[in-house]
Amino acid sequence: MQIATYTDVRDHLRAHLSSAALGAAMELGLFWKLADQPQSENTIAQNLGIPLNRCRYWLEILVQLGLLEKQSELYTVSVVGRAAIIDARSQETWALLAQGEREYYRVGNDLATHMQQSDSTWTLQGLTYPDYVQQMRESPEYARRFTRMLYEIHQSLASELVAVIDLTGVRNLVDMAGGSGVISLALLRRYLDLTAMVVDIPNACAAGREIAAENGLTERIVYHPVDDILRDELPKGFDAVLVCDTWFQDEASLTKFAQCLNAGGQFFIAGPIMTVEIAETLGSAVVDLRGAMHNPDFARLTQAQVFENVRRAGLAVEYSQALVKEGLVFIQARKS
Repeated sequence: MQIATYTDVRDHLRAHLSSAALGAAMELGLFWKLADQPQSENTIAQNLGIPLNRCRYWLEILVQLGLLEKQSELYTVSVVGRAAIIDARSQETWALLAQGEREYYRVGNDLATHMQQSDSTWTLQGLTYPDYVQQMRESPEYARRFTRMLYEIHQSLASELVAVIDLTGVRNLVDMAGGSGVISLALLRRYLDLTAMVVDIPNACAAGREIAAENGLTERIVYHPVDDILRDELPKGFDAVLVCDTWFQDEASLTKFAQCLNAGGQFFIAGPIMTVEIAETLGSAVVDLRGAMHNPDFARLTQAQVFENVRRAGLAVEYSQALVKEGLVFIQARKS
C-alpha cells in the first residue's frame, strides 16, 4: 500500500514490529490454532507460554491488521485471515516463509548508518548472510521443508509456464537447479511422451523424488544430484533446457547449460530479470535493496543484458514475456 497521510508515515515507521508480529503468529501456528476453536487471550498466552500483557498487545496488532477478530473476549481468524493465509498456503509453508523473512530482518538494523558503508550490512553487524542453499546442503530436513515450500508456492508459476511453453516433439527436458521439479512435473502432465531430469544438490533431489512419487511420475522423471551445478559435469543430449527462478542468467552459466542441448534444442528461462514493469513493484524493490545491502554492486541483469548473454551462449532468442505477478521474465531461445 502507498503512503498517503501523516498517520500512514508513522505506521510505516513502526511496521517492522507489526511484520515481526505476523511472522511470529505464523511460526507459532496461531492462525491454525484459532481457525476451529476461538480462544481467550488468557488461554492463548498460557498455551504458548507468553506473558499475558505481551500476548494481549501482540493479538491486538493482528486484529488491527485485519487477520484476527475479537468476539465476546474470544479471538478467531477473520475472513481475510482465512482467505489470505489459511486457504492460500499450508501451515508449514507459512512457517518457513516467516522464518526466512525473520532471518533477513537484520538487514534493516541501523539502516541509516549502514547505507553509507561499502561493506555488507551483515559483515558490519558481525553476522553471516543467510544462504539457503548451504542450509539445504547441511540439513536434509531443512532441504525437505524448503523444497516442499517451493513446490507449493510455485504452483501458479507452473500453470503460467505450461500455458506458454510448447514442447511439441520434445522427447526429454533437463531442469537446472529445479528442486522439486515443480515446473517439470506440470509439463509431464501435459506432454505424455515427455521425460525430464532435474539437476540439483543431493538433499534437494532426495526431497524432489518424494514429491515425484506422490505425483505418480517417478517413471518419467529422474533427479540427478550434483554438488556444484556450475563446476560439476552435467548430462548432455537433451531436446530442451529449463532454468526457472534462479539467478543463472550470466554468460558462463548459460553457456554451460546450453552444452546440454542437442542441435536445434530449445532453451527456456524464467528468471528475476529487470524490466520496467517489475522494477515498479514494491516486492522487487525490497528484494533488490536487500541484495544491495549485502553487496553494494548488486543489480539484476536487464532483459537486454540477458539477451546478449543468451546470444554469446550460442542461442537465439525467439520470444520473451514479463511475468509481472511472479516477478520473473520468461525467455525462449533455441540452439543453432
